[in-house]
Amino acid sequence: MVFNKNSMVEIIAEQTGCTKKLAKLAADQLIEQMSETLINGDNVELANFGKFETVIKNERNVNNVYTKEIIKIPAKRYLKFKASLNLKNAIKNKD
Repeated sequence: MVFNKNSMVEIIAEQTGCTKKLAKLAADQLIEQMSETLINGDNVELANFGKFETVIKNERNVNNVYTKEIIKIPAKRYLKFKASLNLKNAIKNKD
């Protein structure tokens, strides 16, 4: 089973008793706010789930093993997720 945005909308609608349209709006707003926060370089922490953060990997030099040429790799930002201890334990203890 894959959990996607449509699944989230259906679950929100069922568990809260709201319409799917309202649940979709809530899901869209949640995703938009999380995305904007990460784009701005801030972290998103969700209790009992995990932490999303943007990390900067510094510029570095590497050697091309074939030509022995030194190549400069520019700095870049990437997204990192760290699961909470509660989530890790729940997954480990499943079954």
